Amino acid sequence: MPPHDTLAERPAAGPGLAPTDLGLGAPENSGGPGYYDVPMLKPPVWGGSISWYFFLGGLSAGAYVVGRAAERFGGPRFRPVATAGTCVAAAAVLPCAPLLIADLGDPKRFHHMLRVFKPGSPMNLGAWVLTAYHGAGAAALLREYLRWGRAGESPAARGLEAQAADGFLVAAADFAGVPLALLLASYTGVLLTGASTPVWSRNPWLPALFSAGAASAGSAAVSLALEALAAAGHGAAADAAREPLRLVHTAAHLAEVVTLVGYLSAAGRHARPLTAGPLTPALARVAAGVVGSEVLQLLPARGRARQWTGLAAAALSLYAGIALRSAVVRAGAASANDPRTKSG
Repeated sequence: MPPHDTLAERPAAGPGLAPTDLGLGAPENSGGPGYYDVPMLKPPVWGGSISWYFFLGGLSAGAYVVGRAAERFGGPRFRPVATAGTCVAAAAVLPCAPLLIADLGDPKRFHHMLRVFKPGSPMNLGAWVLTAYHGAGAAALLREYLRWGRAGESPAARGLEAQAADGFLVAAADFAGVPLALLLASYTGVLLTGASTPVWSRNPWLPALFSAGAASAGSAAVSLALEALAAAGHGAAADAAREPLRLVHTAAHLAEVVTLVGYLSAAGRHARPLTAGPLTPALARVAAGVVGSEVLQLLPARGRARQWTGLAAAALSLYAGIALRSAVVRAGAASANDPRTKSG
């Protein structure tokens, strides 16, 4: 039987294949147990590289949206948040293409998916989104660099060419970059829902869960960067942004908890690897990371202690984010290997 849910074992030919062409479609007869309790599905071979790809892609997208929102609606006071969000997003997305190509096993497979544009295929769409997002992120980073180079210069002092170039970079960074970031945050969840693996298959909560996780990881990474600057003696930037970022972070954590509960409820008995199986401790660590991060943010610390509790809260949140992605990915193999998850 052909393998399911693997990137490394999919056919290299035929760029832009649909999910069913790649073994991702959920077959109609996948609801029965295997013969003599032998699993009917080949377990996915996704491992650490894909977990990190999901996590870093979401983190980059979340940080990017936080940075763009800070620039558009925050004014000069939140300019450090925009700069930190742009730089964090650019740094986090750099390993994503190598991680994805490493899982594909052959760089030509990534290239083949870019030969055609097929939005009906989550894999093909994801390859295009990741590529275009790199361009938008580069435009945002270039704008930050140019802004830094002309610090203190009034807009009237710049020529028409400089203003036109700035307008082009704004359009690329905001009007193209933000939608691309939102797609990057959610498409990986869509990709998993199209798989035949029971714990992922047709679960409408997965894209929302990954999007909430992206917002949580992105805001935590921006907070971590600003708190690190504060610890190095640049405390004004962190002081101005600390409370708004805390509210964003808490809202993202709440959305993450709600969507995780919805995902596990929709998965039902197929979620046993996460709720009553080998990955239950991993899910417990996710919960501990989220709760610990929120508790640290609420502590009435001041000065240097506030900086260190902020660093610890952001680090715990990031740990919870990668632990959740890893647990969901690893649950695929456990789910496919358990014939009981395909009963009824």
